[in-house]
Amino acid sequence: MKVFVGLLALVALVSADHLYDDIDWTTVRPAHERLQLPENIRKLAEQSKPLGRIVGGTEAVPNSIPSMAALLLTAAEGIFLCGGSLISPSFILTAAHCLDGVIQVQVILGAHRWNELEGSQIRRFTNSFTQHQA
Repeated sequence: MKVFVGLLALVALVSADHLYDDIDWTTVRPAHERLQLPENIRKLAEQSKPLGRIVGGTEAVPNSIPSMAALLLTAAEGIFLCGGSLISPSFILTAAHCLDGVIQVQVILGAHRWNELEGSQIRRFTNSFTQHQA
């Protein structure tokens, strides 16, 4: 059984000039949508409506959580979004299911709004990641 933790090694970094600025953000989906859920849970998920971006909280002050990462995951089915935490200068910790079938990852650090290009952002691509096995 997989441990629900994956380590994303930022080994194969490429130039920050090569950004995903041509992404159609309307097609980016949350990574959990790729999971094979039981039929009853899938139907409940389809019926529920999003409550908004933030539930029971307030928007963070821009750049107040520098260790938070947005991960754009390229897979055969499209581009998906997962979150992660920078745990060292070279590693980001994320959920193991985020990396299933992934070909390439774009890491976005320093973003307040990850779907906009901001001067505070650091964006890097990698295709080198390790999924921890139990």
